[in-house]
Amino acid sequence: MADFENRNQAHYDATANKYDANPFSEVMSANNANSIVAAFKAVNHNHQEARVLEFGVGTGLVAFKIAPFVKSIVGIDISESMLEQLAQKKKDPQYAAVASKVTTLHHQVKDEDPYPVAAAADVGQGFDLVYSSVVMHHIENAPGLIQTLVKNFVKPGNGWFYIIDFQYEDGMAGRWEKIVTEVFHTQHGHGHGHGHGHGHGHGHGNSHADHDHSSHPPGQCPVKKLGDIVPHTEGFKDDDLRRWFSAAGLVDIQVKRGWTHEFFIPSEGKNVPLHFVLAGGRLP
Repeated sequence: MADFENRNQAHYDATANKYDANPFSEVMSANNANSIVAAFKAVNHNHQEARVLEFGVGTGLVAFKIAPFVKSIVGIDISESMLEQLAQKKKDPQYAAVASKVTTLHHQVKDEDPYPVAAAADVGQGFDLVYSSVVMHHIENAPGLIQTLVKNFVKPGNGWFYIIDFQYEDGMAGRWEKIVTEVFHTQHGHGHGHGHGHGHGHGHGNSHADHDHSSHPPGQCPVKKLGDIVPHTEGFKDDDLRRWFSAAGLVDIQVKRGWTHEFFIPSEGKNVPLHFVLAGGRLP
């Protein structure tokens, strides 16, 4: 597991200063934020007073879009360079209305060490909403991390946990590789960065939602192959997410297709879809 963590940290530290340059990142992060906000508002009518934690906050692309709808957001991330980019954004006048709502923690979440000791007084209270946006496919032991996040961060009683990530489909790993090599590499002349709460990027084609809109972006990536930083190259099965959420103690679990994005693949001469899943549950 440490190998994936180390490679992901190195990758995002190396690409942080280019991460937001891709316009598709903005489209995807806006859709992801819309999905999470819509789902949370449907179950928490006092959302303006909600304390929120984002796992894998990155440069804040999703957090700054959710911030207007909640009281505060703590963003936690393994990449110090990504958090430095977020800190620079907080100085930008366009984020003035929400900058004070977003704070960050540089930390690698582990079951035996979920958050910095200095943050215990605040974090230990629990959060009304905890979410990750296109991050979980980077985590080798995804069900274990889900349990750690729920146990240590979600407020018992009416706290909610959500993830948005790639939805399993036969052949998705091969499709994903083609998107990376034929769309991102060929048309942009550099590698592909994605995930980590930052999603997936440099796309062409059309994205549409089956229900809600969600999404997330990428960066330019020096990783030689997808499997170097992504253990779950075929995405997640709905039934697995339900099982993992239940094992973490969550109830009122909902798993559905959140949105789809289509990419034109030159070698196939057609658009191919990538589907994204939105999963949520409440800690009783």
